[in-house]
Amino acid sequence: MTTLRGAALGLLLLLLNPLAFLAVVICAAVRRYPWFLLTPDDPVSPFGLYEDQVRRVYVRFGRYVGDVYWLGLRNCLYGAAYALKPREMKGLRNYIDIGIGKRSLGRATCWSAGKYRQWTVRIGFGFFLLLGWKVDRVVIDPNTYRASVNMDFRPTFSVRRKVAF
Repeated sequence: MTTLRGAALGLLLLLLNPLAFLAVVICAAVRRYPWFLLTPDDPVSPFGLYEDQVRRVYVRFGRYVGDVYWLGLRNCLYGAAYALKPREMKGLRNYIDIGIGKRSLGRATCWSAGKYRQWTVRIGFGFFLLLGWKVDRVVIDPNTYRASVNMDFRPTFSVRRKVAF
């Protein structure tokens, strides 16, 4: 039931992406953003300068396009996703004690961290469907200390070209 809830919330966020993109385009013009659009781990523009690709967008196209890229495309609705993150998982700095695992079942892989699951299903042509709670990185590297505000355990429902295995 927990996995289904994460997938449903992730799907809802995915369906809201076009409206969020439009909101970012408008908000970027005045440089004021509501909480649900901001990435909680990097809430001040220019965003994401620790990533080379994002830094290049800001350098080449300026702050407006950089903000739209980061908040409207790259991290759309991350503020809302963080708000939907289970309360008991907020503020954790590592996950070594919560019981982690990975199990492959044919075309699907189940990543588990505590009672939260992320399913990664191969759907063909190199694409994967991710649904549930975003915990694959938690399972791969539970010992790394993370920032107290991080995007692990957010609800997810997305199609990706590459995933971690």
